[in-house]
Amino acid sequence: MRRIGIDARKLDDGGIGRYVRELLRRLPALARDTTFVALARPSGVERLRAQGDLEVVEVRARGYSLAEHVELARVAAERRLDLLHVPHYVVPGMARVPLVATVHDLIHLRVPRTPLHAVYARVMLGLVRRRARLVLTPSHAVARDLETLAGIARERVAVVPNGVD
Repeated sequence: MRRIGIDARKLDDGGIGRYVRELLRRLPALARDTTFVALARPSGVERLRAQGDLEVVEVRARGYSLAEHVELARVAAERRLDLLHVPHYVVPGMARVPLVATVHDLIHLRVPRTPLHAVYARVMLGLVRRRARLVLTPSHAVARDLETLAGIARERVAVVPNGVD
């Protein structure tokens, strides 16, 4: 049986949170030969456990920190994940498990709040380029941006439009 981890730490965020909630709600029924392991913040653990068809692991590392790279890598190894899906562009650089990342947009490169935001986005997208075996994105426009702005080979990008409830 495969074990696929899904980084669910953004469960309560806006758009990415919705994306994560729907993945965790729909995937177990679509792949019954797979155990889905949700890596969740303390605030989401009980809600996800109540769903009943997920293994849930509490992750306490603060987002956008070095600690999240260490903790996600540790959890992936301890839980013997076959794959880790990160639903945003912050992939754990220390993880020794195959990674899939979803990149919804490149707003942090196109319209950065500060120069530091742009630098951080470039560093993280470099990790995506080097570490993710597959990059999912909801549109062809973002797929082109991933190729031209982030240097990610087009054959490693899959356009998967967001679904509807």
